[in-house]
Amino acid sequence: MHRLKISTLSVLVVFSALFSIGCGSPEEGTGTAMNPVAPAPVNMDDPVTAAIFQATVQITQFKQGALLAPAAVEKTGLAAHSVYAEVDVAYGLGTLVASNGEVLLITHDHWPDYRGIERPDAVQFHDRDGRLLLEMSGDIFSRHVLFRDSGTLIIQPPQELLSGDLVPAPLGHIGRVAEGHLVTVVRRQPGAPSRLDLIQARVEGVDRTAGLPQIELRSLNGETIEPGDSGGGIWLEGAYVGNLWSTVRMAIISESNEAEPILAATDQSTAAGLTAEVIHLVDQLQAVQGLPPEGDTYLH
Repeated sequence: MHRLKISTLSVLVVFSALFSIGCGSPEEGTGTAMNPVAPAPVNMDDPVTAAIFQATVQITQFKQGALLAPAAVEKTGLAAHSVYAEVDVAYGLGTLVASNGEVLLITHDHWPDYRGIERPDAVQFHDRDGRLLLEMSGDIFSRHVLFRDSGTLIIQPPQELLSGDLVPAPLGHIGRVAEGHLVTVVRRQPGAPSRLDLIQARVEGVDRTAGLPQIELRSLNGETIEPGDSGGGIWLEGAYVGNLWSTVRMAIISESNEAEPILAATDQSTAAGLTAEVIHLVDQLQAVQGLPPEGDTYLH
C-alpha cells in the first residue's frame, strides 16, 4: 500500500564534483518519471524554433569549497599526492531579450539554494549545443546583475555574448498569457543535458496575486522538467514571456520505508512571468548603474 503526497521542488541542480547532493545532476534527474517520454525531433528549419535557440544560453556556476581531508581523498580513489577541493556546480538556462533598445539576460534566481552559491567563483556560458562561449569571474558576474527577487535574475550581458551567433529575442508581456494558451518551453535535452530541447505546454492558470505573476504549466505529451532546466524560457507566439521556476514531483511513500520517499517526476511546472513594471525598473537601473569595463576582467 502506498500513500501519495504532492511536493514542489526547485529545478536548480547543485552537486559536488565528487558526490551528488541536493537534487542531483542533470544527467541523473531527481526521481522517476511517471510516464517517460522520448524527446521529439526539433525542426531547426522553423524560424521561431531557430530564434528561440539563438537567444538561449546555458549557464554554469562554480563555487570552490574547503580542501578535502586525506580520508575523503582516499575514498575517491584519486591519487594521494594530489590536492583536491570540493567544488559545487549549479546549472541553469538564460535568455537574451531586447527591451527598449537594450539587451537583457534573464534567468532564475535560486542559484543560492542547496549549497549556497550566492557568489560563485566562476561562471560559464554555453550555446545550445554545449559550446563554451565565455567564462568570467563570479565577482564580475555579480556586478552585471541589474535585478533579482529570489525568483528572477536579470543581468546586463557581457559584450562577448553579443558578438557571436546569439540574437536577442522580442520581449512579450504577461498580460498576453491566459489559461488555455499553448506555450513553448526550453529545457535541457533528456539523455544529452549539454544540448537544449523544446516542448509544448498548456497554461493551466496565471496567479497575479503577489509579486511577479506565476504561470502554471502542464506539458502536452507528459514531458518533465528536470534539474538544470531552471531559467528556461517560456515563449508565446514567438515572444519571451517568462522563465521556468519549479517543477512538481509526486512523493510516493511506502509504509515499509516512510523515511525515504521516491520522488516521481510529473508533467506540471511553474514559471515566472515578467511585467512591464519590472522591465521599466530594469531600464532605470541600466541608466544609472556603473558596470565594469570589458576586457581583462574575464577569464577567457
